[in-house]
Amino acid sequence: MAEEYFWDYANAITMGQYLDSQERSVVDKFLSIRNPSSCLDIACGTGRFCLSLIDRGIDVVAADRDPIALKKLYCKVSGVRNKDNMHIMQIDAESLPFHDKTFDCILSIQTVGYLDIQHYFSECNRILKDGGWLLFNEANRHSYKAIIHQKFCSSTQFYRHSHSEICTLLADNNFKIERANGMNWLPIKRDSNNRWTPFASTIEKELRLTFFPSISPWVFYVAQKSENRSNGFRHNTGGSDRW
Repeated sequence: MAEEYFWDYANAITMGQYLDSQERSVVDKFLSIRNPSSCLDIACGTGRFCLSLIDRGIDVVAADRDPIALKKLYCKVSGVRNKDNMHIMQIDAESLPFHDKTFDCILSIQTVGYLDIQHYFSECNRILKDGGWLLFNEANRHSYKAIIHQKFCSSTQFYRHSHSEICTLLADNNFKIERANGMNWLPIKRDSNNRWTPFASTIEKELRLTFFPSISPWVFYVAQKSENRSNGFRHNTGGSDRW
């Protein structure tokens, strides 16, 4: 019997499909405008994003610490086009064994909440080329889901920072935010197959809640590394689309 991988299950049910569509819309929008030649996919899992990246001709380093996920990814990539463009590595996101200015882009989905964010942003700055891009999402301490999490969950890994604090940390590490999308507004658990999820998602889109990152439960960020560390730019905490 094949080993189970939780995130494949979680992304296949209705709530997972809802979150995947939100994340994928930002990534696809970015790739339709920007053209990175190399990308590091941190916590790549079994290839939810990195397989589509190599299909676009991007050189990808797919990295995860879970051997079960990487085993499944090896099986998936063996028969795909451009498979030579992917390099698979088992590493921990807390320690990135790459030279300075290696990548054009870093993709880090549902990962940052597990890490020392200040250290991680610093490392991302180090291994990104000047003008490179960091794409990630993170839970927002200033949201209704954070209140629920604090009352009913013993874990302290998530909802540690507000949107404005993330913006400040990015600016401190020489990143300029180009896009901040609010996401994951539905009051439904991630492992839920609730049949009302598609309907509730439609209402969310009609209300344009992506434009309220300051109070959104999760926020998807697209940030660019400044080419000149002395620029001293100010960060934009709004959700306006600058693309």
